[in-house]
Amino acid sequence: MARELTKRQDYVLRFIARQIAEGLPPSMREIGTYIGAVSTNAVNDHLVALEKKGYIRRPKQMASRAIMLTEKGASHCGFRGTVPVSISSLRASLLERLLIAVRANRMAPSEGTRAIIDTVLLDLEMLEKEHAA
Repeated sequence: MARELTKRQDYVLRFIARQIAEGLPPSMREIGTYIGAVSTNAVNDHLVALEKKGYIRRPKQMASRAIMLTEKGASHCGFRGTVPVSISSLRASLLERLLIAVRANRMAPSEGTRAIIDTVLLDLEMLEKEHAA
């Protein structure tokens, strides 16, 4: 019988679970940095495999941080039920990180930054609707 997860997939899944438990799912780039992947394509391959095996769920719109553990994924990582991350806490955490980044640069957000913020908020809204369904 083949193993359910490869060592690498287990490593990725546990990183995702740890980040979610701390309040914010990792971005594809953060996962790539953590596992030493050269491209986000390699990360996406791991995420697709974890999704097919039922350990994570991602919305169809594929927002960068829109990774959720399923009950199977949470159980595999030692959590009971799903990891409780509310969309509103995710939204607040993202906005806080963006505000810190803007302050660090000591400048007002550019139009591009505002567009990114709007996109993130829309992605979170869509994720909230999918999660409620």
